[in-house]
Amino acid sequence: MKQFLKQVLLFSSIVIIILTAVFIITRKIVLAKTNYKISNSIEKIIIGHSHPECAFNDSLINNFKNISSSGTNYFYNYYTLIPLLNNNKNIKTVFIEFTNNLKDSGMSEKIWGDNYLPFKYKLFGSYIDSEGFSMLFNKNPGGLINGQLMMLSRHLKIIATSKYNFLEGRGGFKRLFRNKLKDSIKLNEENSYKKDTIINISEINLSYLEKMIRFCKSKNVNFFLVRSPLHSVNNGMSDEILFQKILHTRFNNVEFLDFKNYPLTDAEFADLDHLNYYGAGKFSKWFNNLLEKGLLSNNNKQKFINDNMDSKTK
Repeated sequence: MKQFLKQVLLFSSIVIIILTAVFIITRKIVLAKTNYKISNSIEKIIIGHSHPECAFNDSLINNFKNISSSGTNYFYNYYTLIPLLNNNKNIKTVFIEFTNNLKDSGMSEKIWGDNYLPFKYKLFGSYIDSEGFSMLFNKNPGGLINGQLMMLSRHLKIIATSKYNFLEGRGGFKRLFRNKLKDSIKLNEENSYKKDTIINISEINLSYLEKMIRFCKSKNVNFFLVRSPLHSVNNGMSDEILFQKILHTRFNNVEFLDFKNYPLTDAEFADLDHLNYYGAGKFSKWFNNLLEKGLLSNNNKQKFINDNMDSKTK
């Protein structure tokens, strides 16, 4: 029995050593060969979760790239932003989505929860530093190991196909043709009757937003917090007082561009949180026009935004 256990232990040790070696080698190959460059014409990017992913059609906005991705948060956004800014000096402006649900404790679950960590780590793991790695290991070591194995599989596929594009699978404008607004409103009404209204804050997620801001400063890149358009009956707006408090305390020195009240018809929403393709087209053309009219050089940007939104309703 002892001899059998020794053999099992020896075999397991050999497998672990081989996997570790393959992991290290493939990671080095992928990092060395990855193409981080985007078009030299791109001067502005937006990064965030599904809200901007579905709102900003970058094919309709000049010199602009949407690198937002569903289910992400500031933790993974941070490790996307670093390689992009380090390798693309043509990026002069970064828009970072800041909307009501990005402060909530649910964002912590989307960093290290079993339903998110393995799938996110396979994309972003190569770029996560020791601080981020230690945090993930402390929160969910099993999920981290699964993520490493998935990342190894992805690296082997990349090497086999020679597809070394950094942005592959990491975001872009998402075309939604659906309109499930009625179902979304019904669900919103049902949730509004829940008695539990306690809102917990994801300190870790907000801390990585602060890291993103500091990194932009270190690269001398302009940065703005933005809120994409939302439907007027969105239940997520019920915590607006807390949202504004966080905005004006932790991010008081960062300019905030609020588009939540951009006028759209019900037919232009996919649901209460997201624009569909038609709404995104309308908003993106308007946003592009706003940039061309000098939004970013205006002394009172929010008034400029509000005035231009008001003119659309007259």
